[in-house]
Amino acid sequence: KVVSLNSQIDHKGRPRRWRPHNTIETDGSVDFETLFRRTNDVLAYAYAELKSTASKDVVLKIGSDDGIAVWLNGEQIHANDVLRGFHSDQDEVVARLKSGTNRFLVKVTQGSGDWKFAIRLTAPAGGPLDLREYVTR
Repeated sequence: KVVSLNSQIDHKGRPRRWRPHNTIETDGSVDFETLFRRTNDVLAYAYAELKSTASKDVVLKIGSDDGIAVWLNGEQIHANDVLRGFHSDQDEVVARLKSGTNRFLVKVTQGSGDWKFAIRLTAPAGGPLDLREYVTR
């Protein structure tokens, strides 16, 4: 329910901790192959926050290679345990953002081969969001 970005855990004698990442991919995807040495039969988590000026419905358009699960504000809103190649917008999930900070936690599983994901938010009808609604001053 709570992600502490400064925390560290030891797993099999090795420290694991959160680290910041800004994607350079033109499709907005996060490529885990470039971030981790081991890329077979593993999983990774990603975390992001989005501030909204009001509560509103959105659609998450999700692509992943391989499986993916998504939590919004501590509640699981999507899971798709699959072995597949990455394409944008493979899954769609309707979600409700709250006014204030919204916390997204994403788990991406990996069998072998490529390993990436992308999530983009759209308005309920599929069009772009008005980004002015997400700027706090």
